[in-house]
Amino acid sequence: MALFNWDDPQGSPVLFVRSANGPPEQLAETVRKEVRSGGREFPLWMRTMSSQWGVALMQERLLVGTSLAFGVLGLLVAAFGLFGLLSYFVTSRKTEIGIRMALGAGRSQRSWLFIREVAICLALGCVTGGLLLFLISKVFAGLFFGVAPADALQLTLAFTLIFVVTLLSVLVPLRWATSIDPLKALRTE
Repeated sequence: MALFNWDDPQGSPVLFVRSANGPPEQLAETVRKEVRSGGREFPLWMRTMSSQWGVALMQERLLVGTSLAFGVLGLLVAAFGLFGLLSYFVTSRKTEIGIRMALGAGRSQRSWLFIREVAICLALGCVTGGLLLFLISKVFAGLFFGVAPADALQLTLAFTLIFVVTLLSVLVPLRWATSIDPLKALRTE
């Protein structure tokens, strides 16, 4: 247990007390009596070290929480943008899908057409992002504490998250593309 004077604007001395005995309230009373027995009267604020650590880390926790919220918001915006782009991509190829279906292309062949193209774009994006990260890692080296900018675990988690978001974004347009009526698709042109 540690107690001390807390944020006095006049610069009063700080007193740290460590004890393994008794509850904090009892120790606080003992410290107050000892300080007052010295004949000096000044305000005395006491706090445990665990609560002091909580106050000291409050700003960092707020920053982490805000960064996490903006990261999730950015991920959602990117996912909706990707979903819209893939929906447009599938819709613009409606005639091609109808022709493939009329020629006998099965559901898996139509799915593979879009999965292959999305996978190629995803792979190119991940490789490009990874290369750019390695090129500018010296700049980011000072921003991370205890984590290298090119940490394998962090890169794996980031690329896995990108893969999952892309997969979820492509599912609805892909389902629509595989359930299209070929006659309706050919009539639209």
